[in-house]
Amino acid sequence: MTVEERIAQLEAAVATLQAQAEQDRLEIWRAKAANECAALMGKYALYYSAQQYYKCAELWAKRDDSSVDVGGGAFIGYEDAVAHDYSVDRIDPVGRFRIHTFSTPSIVVAGDGQTARGTFFSPGVDTDVNEDGSVKCEWCWIKYGVDFIVEDGQWRIWHLTAYGAFHTDYYTSWGDKAPQPLFREMPKDGPKPEDTFKAPQGGGGPGPNAKRGP
Repeated sequence: MTVEERIAQLEAAVATLQAQAEQDRLEIWRAKAANECAALMGKYALYYSAQQYYKCAELWAKRDDSSVDVGGGAFIGYEDAVAHDYSVDRIDPVGRFRIHTFSTPSIVVAGDGQTARGTFFSPGVDTDVNEDGSVKCEWCWIKYGVDFIVEDGQWRIWHLTAYGAFHTDYYTSWGDKAPQPLFREMPKDGPKPEDTFKAPQGGGGPGPNAKRGP
């Protein structure tokens, strides 16, 4: 074997090791990413239950195509999404108490490690005060679809969509009475024009069954 052949052999071996190292690095990053995305939703649940909505806003990617749809329509763009649900000016009525936890995380991270998609079930309870001062308590179970994206080296929520599972009065078993739908019915063959909603600042976006992410 000539010196040139030996050098070529060594260079090929080094290239193989570098490629393997890069693949291992990416696999480690993707494994950590799933945990970080789940932790991100844990923060969302804590902030939301504490009515610290402005902190929820900090979890979103500051992008023009970020979105949120929690039952009142899809709001596209960070500014519109925050203005709709997570404004620093949002103050809930006295007596409102809501807990929505995130369970059964199923998170898939893209091959390049820059985006991820997750689904969650969220068992929750809602408490509100009626006009006559009586307390209204309800079971509120939701399914969430969430896209995540890396922004400035940190995982952020990109798109969040809530789909109602069931919503019943606390004192009525969902087995004794047909559960009332939490949100509108999702079209089976894609969004319709009536599924598009105007955001407070003039934005708009697709309905609840629109494709999310890249």
